[in-house]
Amino acid sequence: SQKKKSCETMARARNGSSANTKLLFAATIASISSTALGFGIAESASWSKRGLFFGTRSRLQFAQFAATTTAEVAETSQSVSLPSWEDLAARSASPEQREPVLTLYRDTNGWCPFCERVWLCIRAKNLPYRERLINLQDKPEWFKELVPTTLVPAILLHDDQQQQQQQQGETDDADASTSKPQRRLIWESLDIMKALDDAFPSTPRMVLDSPEYLEASAQGSSLTGAGVKFTYGARNATRTAQEMAELKNAFEEELDVMDQALAAHGGPFRLGPDFTGVDAEIIPSMERWRYQLPITHDMDILNGRPNMQRWFDALDAFEPYSNRVSGDAYSWAAVSSTFLKIFGGEETPKLKATIEKADAAAAQIVNNFVVAAESVTSPATAAKEAAAKLISNHEAVVNDCTNQDPKSQKHVARASDADAADAILRHVASILVSPSDDVLATARSATMAHVVQEDKHAEASLAAQTVASRVCAPRDMSAPAAILLRGVLKIVADRLDNQ
Repeated sequence: SQKKKSCETMARARNGSSANTKLLFAATIASISSTALGFGIAESASWSKRGLFFGTRSRLQFAQFAATTTAEVAETSQSVSLPSWEDLAARSASPEQREPVLTLYRDTNGWCPFCERVWLCIRAKNLPYRERLINLQDKPEWFKELVPTTLVPAILLHDDQQQQQQQQGETDDADASTSKPQRRLIWESLDIMKALDDAFPSTPRMVLDSPEYLEASAQGSSLTGAGVKFTYGARNATRTAQEMAELKNAFEEELDVMDQALAAHGGPFRLGPDFTGVDAEIIPSMERWRYQLPITHDMDILNGRPNMQRWFDALDAFEPYSNRVSGDAYSWAAVSSTFLKIFGGEETPKLKATIEKADAAAAQIVNNFVVAAESVTSPATAAKEAAAKLISNHEAVVNDCTNQDPKSQKHVARASDADAADAILRHVASILVSPSDDVLATARSATMAHVVQEDKHAEASLAAQTVASRVCAPRDMSAPAAILLRGVLKIVADRLDNQ
């Protein structure tokens, strides 16, 4: 009965033409090979009447048949299951985007708080935009010629496009044919926020003309100033412990003022139920302190401040912020040591210990990548974004994870086999573009036998782990996409290590 059932399954599979059917056939052969090789001549002749064989096969003939077919299936599996980057790009094609109404010039890393406030306001207004990322360590000449201050952020309003669209509906207007639309460049974050309100009056207004807004903005500036003095106060080696304590007290007082103001206005945002420009001004610095100060200063800004916690919860649920502009716990922990090296001042035993603590904190989060990925609320959307970013930048990603002389995160081990890295990343990309509703489940179950040879497992695993440790939000992609991608990479790496 068992032999009969297996052989009927194999017969159906053998006649199939799809890759999945052939894989079923190979699996069936593997599962019954020991029994099939024990078939007697009479048994083989008997089963041949049911269509499995066209004649009596000897044990040797069946063994050759099974081995040859399994090899063919393995070859077919490899070619079908590990698509090229071009195939992956075709499968991850994004829908047509709206025509951008402005260009945003911001920093490459997503660290500039002034860029972040503008970026957030643009998204809060749901304006289509294009980005030009500026390397602050090596600004291009064209940007320095374009922007008088040579600083980010800056925006270029596409007034010509807006006027052209208006003219399409005003063809009878005599002035329409003679107008000369232009593009306007604006810099300085607060000026940009006001200009966005004026240029797009039908969108939610960010900068309000009210005493409450002015007061809240001024308090936000005081809070930011006190926080900067405290967090970077240690750079001045002459500061005493008493002076540092005073700076901390001043910062704590400003945090308390904000918590009380949130309660007075009813929350959850700074001025009540709606997001405004004041929230955009404050969140960039607050986000950093939320994640970094527990590591660098043993300080939790949310401790004893329930209204501030509610404010963060509201922002975490605010799509324009959480789905692109915000960072995440790992990203801010991972860059903490970099910040300390750049802004920490003279290297001392205490600074060195803090840097090591920061790296250890980031490493601890790495161990929970999969758990974090399971909490992503819109995994399908996050998977599409992660796939698009990985596929469009795959060459740079492979080069980065195999770079033996990195400029940052030098403590993160790098792989050395670019081919193994490329293969495992294609496998990860194929998981991300799969139609599955559960990407993590697909990562756990997708076949990996065809991805890399067994002697390349260690290199492929290391490449996946390196990429997971290097993905940073919002520099590379949104926080949800980064969190999901790290989870998939960690699952794949662990599977390779356990094979």
